[in-house]
Amino acid sequence: MAKRVTVILDDDAADLLLELAGSSRKQGKYLSTLVRAAAASRRAPGGVDLAALHLQVLGLTNELHTVKARLVTLEGRDE
Repeated sequence: MAKRVTVILDDDAADLLLELAGSSRKQGKYLSTLVRAAAASRRAPGGVDLAALHLQVLGLTNELHTVKARLVTLEGRDE
């Protein structure tokens, strides 16, 4: 069951969250995943934290999509 919470973030962090989550509707799900990964990391120090690794891969995937979008935009300018 989901709970509604109010979170106040710095402007840059709010922008990054939106970018990482992919859309405003996915921010809650992304934060939930992030909190679970942080909790798992605290519980199992020294081991491989697959949840944190998963979040890193998601972040890199998002960055890749951003770079691809910029490349398409730049290539479109040349035509």
